[in-house]
Amino acid sequence: MTNRITHLYFTREEDIAELNPTDDLWNKISSMSRQVIMCTSWSELPEKLKLQPDSICFNYRELKHSSAVEILNMVRTMSKLVGLTYAIKIVVDVGKDTSYETIKLLQKSGIQGIIPRPCDFGWEECLKGSEATWAGIPYWPRHIIEQLPGAKKKIESLVKPGHIQLTTRQKQIFEMVVDRGLSNKIIARTLNISESTVKLHMGHIFKKYGVKSRTQLAVFARQQ
Repeated sequence: MTNRITHLYFTREEDIAELNPTDDLWNKISSMSRQVIMCTSWSELPEKLKLQPDSICFNYRELKHSSAVEILNMVRTMSKLVGLTYAIKIVVDVGKDTSYETIKLLQKSGIQGIIPRPCDFGWEECLKGSEATWAGIPYWPRHIIEQLPGAKKKIESLVKPGHIQLTTRQKQIFEMVVDRGLSNKIIARTLNISESTVKLHMGHIFKKYGVKSRTQLAVFARQQ
């Protein structure tokens, strides 16, 4: 029998009711030799960590109680206490009422990515985010982020519409970022260039678009 890879979903008791996964979703997860286990409190988390989960997805409402940085630090501390020797992937789910500003804070904190909430965006979108997390790919989907409160206003304030000239290499990197959400490391490996070169190109792209982050770049590009 194949051992299943375990993933935790951290959500408080009062938020469980809104979750209503379909049989098709669970069958899909099961077929991938994976299992998702609920954790409903911080006091319960140490025992769940002993199951050696590959990742933890936090309900976005947990951000009302703790900042993303505090969540990261607490998970890391508890992981060490139970003897885990690897870094658990940590992501946060997002709903339609999650603000654009929250996304920016999550990115700055070191959170790996987001998973669209099924009750707001559907189970297919949720599964896409989950699969990206499981593969270790940072997931910041522009088509989800652009729907969040504050996104449109922020984008419109960044630059005026117009044609932006990019070099051939910049276009390649631009597409890998906004269309596929690839990290600098993966882009460098794909294009057979150094990661520092990718960062240099990214700096030029940000400057041309008048943005300061990948999220701003991706959302703005969607509007063109």
